[in-house]
Amino acid sequence: MNWITVIGKAYKQGGLAEGKNGVQYQRLRILDRMKSKEESFYFNCVAFGKQAEYLDKYVENGDEIIVLGECSEDKKDKKINVKINQAIKTSYHSLNKEQKPEPEEDIF
Repeated sequence: MNWITVIGKAYKQGGLAEGKNGVQYQRLRILDRMKSKEESFYFNCVAFGKQAEYLDKYVENGDEIIVLGECSEDKKDKKINVKINQAIKTSYHSLNKEQKPEPEEDIF
């Protein structure tokens, strides 16, 4: 079994889903940007159970997260797949910027 720790930006692929066996799962990709756009690399990740619920509830697209998981290589596509055992959100960075509320007028 190969273990990997990945730090990067999370991008969800759909919402929380339920498998045939009744276990919930969440798919996401983690962008690991090295030095330039050309050196960027995506890890395909999947979390099950409580970790999937955590990712669905607390992690937004663009948030930085740390993932510890088991990795395997897809021989056909030459991609690395990660089964998430633990995920930690490290910062808030939402792609959807909220507008600041207008200041209220002084009534005095």
